[in-house]
Amino acid sequence: MTKSNNQLLCYINDPIKETTKGIKRYSLDYLEKVYNPNRMFGCVHLISLWGDEDSVLKNHNTLMFHPIRTKNLFLKPFLGLRVGLSIIKKFNISIIRNSNVHEIGLLGTVLGKITGIPVVQSIHDDYDRRYKLHSNYAVYLEKHIIETYNIQQALKVIAISDYLKYYARRHGAKSTNIVSVPKPVNLRQYMNVKQERVEKLKNKLNISGKRVFLFVGRYGDKQKNLGRLLKAYAGLSESIKASTILIVVGGTRKKEEKLRYKNYVDMLGISKHVIFTGIVGYKDLPLYYSISDLFVFPTLYEGFGMVFVEAMASGLPILTSNHPVPTQFVDKKNGIIVDPYSVDSIKKGIEKLLSFSNKEIKEMSKVSVERSFKYDEKNIFIKEEKLYRLIIGLTHD
Repeated sequence: MTKSNNQLLCYINDPIKETTKGIKRYSLDYLEKVYNPNRMFGCVHLISLWGDEDSVLKNHNTLMFHPIRTKNLFLKPFLGLRVGLSIIKKFNISIIRNSNVHEIGLLGTVLGKITGIPVVQSIHDDYDRRYKLHSNYAVYLEKHIIETYNIQQALKVIAISDYLKYYARRHGAKSTNIVSVPKPVNLRQYMNVKQERVEKLKNKLNISGKRVFLFVGRYGDKQKNLGRLLKAYAGLSESIKASTILIVVGGTRKKEEKLRYKNYVDMLGISKHVIFTGIVGYKDLPLYYSISDLFVFPTLYEGFGMVFVEAMASGLPILTSNHPVPTQFVDKKNGIIVDPYSVDSIKKGIEKLLSFSNKEIKEMSKVSVERSFKYDEKNIFIKEEKLYRLIIGLTHD
């Protein structure tokens, strides 16, 4: 790749292999749009410390991959820094982007300190809550200290939701340094699904004549709260269950988690009413929204939640939790808000959704679609490009 005036170095948050071939299955073309909005950079250098990337993965258009393949956990950060420095020496890097806010992101922050290159830090989740729930106090404290340092040292902090703007301020970011840039969603992909494909999938799943509830997410993650949703669904009347189906789209990183949920469904006696599709590719995902009537996602917490935008673009009424992020997308005009820790609240929320008339459902659908426009990828890419150009302009004055 040729040297360009504007190039980006990014320490990425997710393994490339998982992103392209695992749970998410994004194409490299899509990743290029995300990491290089409107191709404003001549080259984007992606450094990954996960070490499980596909060995045959090739550079793609303006994307250049730099996986750190060592399994030695002690060496990883040193190699990550060395690779970052070598990229900076070889190419004209204008901005360092940290997609990871913890240990991996710390490498970008250190590089910024060493070289004077401005650092943009993004925040993707309510990490304090995540590590308080799933880790011991020592791990939580370590993560909290590192992310606070990364956030405070960044020239700009990207918050992908309104709640994460507050989260960034709570971790020491100045309000003037925080920029709201939601995750981009290709709305047209969800609004223009061919009807013949929808009918074909309905026939394949044998769900014609049923009202379809849809859940989309990594259900092995307790954060997504599938366990309580299944229990709430099991508590519905037999007549409701006989006329409905719950489709669970998504995957899990561990095979034993998949088996655990299958056994749980069997124990609840609802196996004939629940379909686990497994991982669905990014291009096929809109089909599952299109065959559904209601989106049910009582998540415990979120940093953003692309599934809300996908469901809204598909015109679905939504059941979700009272956490500040879901309520950024959903209120009584387009869905139902429940207490995610209460099985009874989730059950009553489902019953309430089913009680709405066709006219009310149509109004909810209209509101959902209108709200989704705010998150169209074209608007988001323009916003992020403007941020990068502003930073480059400030640092080159």
